[in-house]
Amino acid sequence: MPYYLSKSLHLLIMAGVFVACCAGDALAEGAWLKPVIAVSEQYDDNIFLTPSNTTSDTVTTVTAGVLLEPKLSRHELRIGYGGLFEFFADNSGQNTDNHRVQGEAVLNFNQWRVELSNTFSAFENRTGTEDTARIPRLNNHSGIGVIYQFNKMDLGLRYKYRHEDYRSNDPIGDFLGQSLTYQDLDSDENSAELELALKLWPKTALLLSGRYGKLSYDSGRKSDSDYFDILTGLRGEFFTKGEIEGKIGFRSQDYESFAADFDEIIFLITLTENFTPRDTLTIDLERTTNTTIEQENAYFEGTELAIAYIHKFTERIAAKLRASYRINDYPAAITVGGQTGTRKDKIWLAGIGFNYTLTGGVEISLAYDFGQRDSKFDTNDYDNNLVSLRVSLPF
Repeated sequence: MPYYLSKSLHLLIMAGVFVACCAGDALAEGAWLKPVIAVSEQYDDNIFLTPSNTTSDTVTTVTAGVLLEPKLSRHELRIGYGGLFEFFADNSGQNTDNHRVQGEAVLNFNQWRVELSNTFSAFENRTGTEDTARIPRLNNHSGIGVIYQFNKMDLGLRYKYRHEDYRSNDPIGDFLGQSLTYQDLDSDENSAELELALKLWPKTALLLSGRYGKLSYDSGRKSDSDYFDILTGLRGEFFTKGEIEGKIGFRSQDYESFAADFDEIIFLITLTENFTPRDTLTIDLERTTNTTIEQENAYFEGTELAIAYIHKFTERIAAKLRASYRINDYPAAITVGGQTGTRKDKIWLAGIGFNYTLTGGVEISLAYDFGQRDSKFDTNDYDNNLVSLRVSLPF
């Protein structure tokens, strides 16, 4: 994103915050500043996620954060900071500092509203990546949307920007005959979406949208691309006690210097069903393209199903079951250890946790999680077992 455009978006967010706070809206009663700190002790039997000769360790994690959420009668404002700090007992070289600052504002007017958001992250953990290394990186996600409400339809125009900045020169393999490092993955992505939400039912809307985006790499050594999505979906109530937010459609993504373009179905869907006041089931489905560190590949196609079930035994005691299955498909053939083929990973995650809430909001959690990656190439396989005890202290 050009500097002036990034600066303008930040000024818009600041202006939104100013309007939300100074437009004469009275603050409602209740807490609007919410600090929290949590400490967890975790046993990890494979901290490097290797297929063999695994290394185990005990990890102490300190999480600290604060959420500013003033209660406004008309507008909405949330500003938060979260820090996650990991300390390894025997492998201090794996210690990480992870930070996130997030701001959201919704400005509600008579028939239209403005949505502003910005999230800045500086992190070294592996969450949400295909990588098994802890690589320091920065990313920034910004968005602005304007939604106009008609009698039976909402018309929305949204712009999103994403910036990735890797802080490592470690090699990641070749792409089209050139040796790449992590810094060759530094990129900017800009997208714009026009959405119609048709209110065909009392509490559920039919969604129709078109989205155009462009992904550009700073060094030019990885293939740039542009894409166009045509999507439809639902937003609102699902049956009597559930909610749905999701879209499914077709993406055409053309790569400038990569032969295998992507012209397939994509989707992003979340279903939530509240069977009883004590039982909640959430199902997430996702299929899309992702940037990759894999040699000779410009992207991989990721498809995931995730399920979470929460049961409250009492107001203080709850249990959570979670499971997910993900397939990552890579289009270009590679050679690893004398074996040639296209990489395909199958990733399983499963876990169970128990939560006990004490007087004053103190929470104690005990959890077990298992992860497994089964890859076309054995060097990418791993099994991982985690046992953790966590104490959370609100203020």
